[in-house]
Amino acid sequence: MKFQFTLTFGEAIAYSSETFVAHAGVGEITETLLTLSAEGRFGLVNVYGPQSSGKTHLSVYCAGLLQSLGRSVDVVPASEACEWVLNRTSSGRIKKGDVLCIDDAADWISQPQVEGGFTAAADMLTQAKGLLVLMSSKPVADLRVSQQIKSRLVAGVQLEIGPPEEGDLDLILKAMSKQRGIKLTEPKRRFILARVSRTVPALTRYMTRLSELGQRASSSTSFEVLSEALG
Repeated sequence: MKFQFTLTFGEAIAYSSETFVAHAGVGEITETLLTLSAEGRFGLVNVYGPQSSGKTHLSVYCAGLLQSLGRSVDVVPASEACEWVLNRTSSGRIKKGDVLCIDDAADWISQPQVEGGFTAAADMLTQAKGLLVLMSSKPVADLRVSQQIKSRLVAGVQLEIGPPEEGDLDLILKAMSKQRGIKLTEPKRRFILARVSRTVPALTRYMTRLSELGQRASSSTSFEVLSEALG
């Protein structure tokens, strides 16, 4: 029997706190950040997970949680981290409890010339009793950074993004499809989950391929595209 699953592709939406699925694998991370912030003491936190494990979306979600405590939070990509530090050190615009979250942080702190900027950011946030959160793909031991930076990271907190529980998977896939503007009914999601490795990175890669195939489709997309994306 040949099945015909019709997909509808629409406009992708930006990451937001509301569209993130807070699955079991990020529970310790969110709880730790909230606790550190509520206690009003400086915290240097390295949050790590493999590529496509949802670090960027997690940073947006955590920012929303911390803002609910009245904290000022900046989520900054690695490419803009130096500019952020320069602007804040020159202006002195750091308030008590401020939070700086660097996405793809390894791309920033692995550059030899940023040691001074990292130290300046850490010192500013220490005085403000804020948080410096690094989102990276590796634990501290595997990061290629200067000894000065590594010594600070070792003294901080390391948190790993864990796998979701079985009950989280359908919610995650549903959220991924919504974020990409793809309408997937429950039978279609069951089809995907039965054939794709049940991890966030694997589902992310699959949905990325499906989005690319959908953009090339002239109209409604059939079951064959769901299967083609598995390749």
